[in-house]
Amino acid sequence: DWSSDVCSSDLNFLLVELAGEDPGIASRLRRDLLASSRIEVKDISGKYPDRRPRLRLAVRTVEDNDRLLTALRAQAAEAGS
Repeated sequence: DWSSDVCSSDLNFLLVELAGEDPGIASRLRRDLLASSRIEVKDISGKYPDRRPRLRLAVRTVEDNDRLLTALRAQAAEAGS
């Protein structure tokens, strides 16, 4: 399981703190989502002093959100294999 926390937000995006200390996790997940599902997320690991892996996910239409969740589940299943 690579997700450790989703921070609450009043905006149209979510900040997801990924498990682990390696900021490369976020960049790899971003790259894999783009390559496998043509979904762009933002790696914001470098925006925080602790440089822990974080992604910013946009909240969009129900269909887009369903695509994102499906792609994230597939990535999590692949990482667990």
